[in-house]
Amino acid sequence: MKCSGRLQGKIPPLLLLTFVENTFKHGDLTDPTQTACISVANQQDTLHFSTSNKKRKHHGGRGYGIGIQNAKTRLSEFYDEQDYTLTIDEDEQRHAVHLKIKLT
Repeated sequence: MKCSGRLQGKIPPLLLLTFVENTFKHGDLTDPTQTACISVANQQDTLHFSTSNKKRKHHGGRGYGIGIQNAKTRLSEFYDEQDYTLTIDEDEQRHAVHLKIKLT
């Protein structure tokens, strides 16, 4: 596997996995007109991570928000407030996460 960029720095274990898991757990991945997207990039020593997905209309098991809250806690314990931003945008149809972390 060829790597197209370098990523150096520390990230709390399983942090990104929480958001990826939620994309698959709560997202509607069957609509080809509204595909899910997971993006990871390193630009100027800043990690840019995002997920976006269409929400599933009827979800078999209700989520309790524990994963998101744990991720927020890990971020606040691991980084200074000015070293990261986490934005969660949500409406009736879509859910999106945008995370930026300074790696230096």
